[in-house]
Amino acid sequence: MHFYITGHTGFKGTWLVALLANKGHKVSGYALNPTPKSIFEIADVTSMMENDFRGDILDLNYLESTLKKTNPDFVIHLAAQSMVLDSLNQPHATFLTNVTGTLNVLEVTNKIPSIKSQLIVTTDKVYKNNEKKIAFQETDELSGHEPYSASKAMADILTHSWSNYVTKIPTGIARAGNVIGGGDSASNRLFPDIIRTLEQNNKLILRSPHSTRPWQHVLDCLEGYYLATLYLAKTQKNSIWNFGPNQADVKSVREVLDIVEKFIGNKIECQEIQNEIYESKYLSLNSDKAQSELNWQPRLTLEQSIKWTLEWHSSIRNSIKPVDILRNQIDSFERNEIN
Repeated sequence: MHFYITGHTGFKGTWLVALLANKGHKVSGYALNPTPKSIFEIADVTSMMENDFRGDILDLNYLESTLKKTNPDFVIHLAAQSMVLDSLNQPHATFLTNVTGTLNVLEVTNKIPSIKSQLIVTTDKVYKNNEKKIAFQETDELSGHEPYSASKAMADILTHSWSNYVTKIPTGIARAGNVIGGGDSASNRLFPDIIRTLEQNNKLILRSPHSTRPWQHVLDCLEGYYLATLYLAKTQKNSIWNFGPNQADVKSVREVLDIVEKFIGNKIECQEIQNEIYESKYLSLNSDKAQSELNWQPRLTLEQSIKWTLEWHSSIRNSIKPVDILRNQIDSFERNEIN
């Protein structure tokens, strides 16, 4: 089968390409150029792909030409402006990328008869959050407090409407929590910040240490996306799924740091600050629907996810090839050899 991924040069996209290739599928992708020294570059993920197209998701004509060239079986739309802080500095660009970009994908896929299903990825932040410490279900109300979450909620609603009245392609929406794993180099994310602190021996700036998030390993999340595309094609029905960890792994930022310190055997010097912008203090997802319909379960606990992430970066420091680490962790995940 042939998968077409938008945003394949990003952190999640890179792992998704490698996971699908490991399963024996053909993979094509459409994305902006990767950031220098990103996991996509250092692991030579291009070599795993049928086609590696570079372009802006707002370039409707080029996007269409690449889809027509590949004639894929499945489409997974990851391309997005995914940083909350960036959305405050560049709100117009964020809405264009996340809303119009999604519209472009839906418009173009409607013209490609080979496509058996498509999955649009949004976020757990689309839900209206009243800080009630209740895990969100797929039927809960959507909202958007700041530009990022608002743009993703708009993309979510757009997809729901489009799948009901415009396209005949079975269309799904995936809402996932905070993913962690080796190779994430983004700014203002907890784990990349921790890794940089350890490597540079700096003080860690810890934002909103008591905020709670549904942490999960990137491979658990992406396996859910994969199963969802197959389910959509099989059932020929539109659907929405949450993908999050077991409730025991919904932890605060401070609790996550405690686990990291346990593994490394040292305390990390940090400065705790409160976010200058409002972000939800508590986020959790109810993934019962994905578990019952897709037979999906998170395979890694939070502690195992953190261990794998730290082992990735330790292996890099020990001069193991990034592509070998990538493949080894995917092989272990696929064989369910989790330790």
